[in-house]
Amino acid sequence: MRVLMISLDRGLLGKVGSGDVIARHQKYAELCGRLDVIVLSAKPGGPRWIGENLRIIPTGSSKFAKGWTTASTCSRAAMTLPS
Repeated sequence: MRVLMISLDRGLLGKVGSGDVIARHQKYAELCGRLDVIVLSAKPGGPRWIGENLRIIPTGSSKFAKGWTTASTCSRAAMTLPS
């Protein structure tokens, strides 16, 4: 199964003091097979793979553009999924 998640947790982007957020999401990815997490944040950057089945995708958008950016990021993420 493949799961697409939208998150506000900037700890997924490597923020210091984020606790076990990366380890937790790696376990989620193992359980579901593949997990893509779109993180709503102003921090720009490309998709980052953590292991083989967890991909973190920052939106890199302002507060006002997050809705539109999230929709387009979801669309791009869905198109890159293997069939």
